[in-house]
Amino acid sequence: MSKWFCGSAIVLMAAITIGVVLRFVVLGDTAPADEDGRQGVRMSKSETRFVLAEMRDFLAGVQTIYSATLRQDRNAIAEAAAPLGREVAAHAPAGLMGKLPLGFKRLGFALHEDFDRIAKMAPHAEMVTIQKEVSDSLNKCVACHASFRIETE
Repeated sequence: MSKWFCGSAIVLMAAITIGVVLRFVVLGDTAPADEDGRQGVRMSKSETRFVLAEMRDFLAGVQTIYSATLRQDRNAIAEAAAPLGREVAAHAPAGLMGKLPLGFKRLGFALHEDFDRIAKMAPHAEMVTIQKEVSDSLNKCVACHASFRIETE
C-alpha cells in the first residue's frame, strides 16, 4: 500500500470518528429552536416516558427533601435524594444518550450528582446548606426546561 493510501485512510477514519462523536455526543437528535427559543430533542415514545418519569421523580424528590429539611428529618432527606443520583442514569433506555444534546446531558448529569451530594450531606450538613443545594439543583431544572423541549417521534 502506498503512503498516500494509508494517509488518506487515516484522515477518512478520523473524519468519521469526529462525525460520530459530534452527532452522538454533542448534537444529539435535535430539531431547530422553536418560536420560544427552545431546542427540540427527538425521542421515541418509550424514551419520552422515561425522561418525563425521571423529571416527575426529581420534582417529587425536591418536594420531599424540602419538607424534610423543615422537619429536620435527615433520614428522609437521604432516602429521597439517594435514588435520584447518578446510578439511576444507568437505567436509561439504550440509545437515549445518543439523542440528547450535550447541554441537556450536562444539566442532567449535574442534577444527578447534586442528588448524590445531598444524600451524602444529609447526616451532617446544616439544613440551610441542604436547602441551598436543592435551590441550586432547581436552577438546573429551570435552565433545562427553558432550553429544551421533547419531540416524541
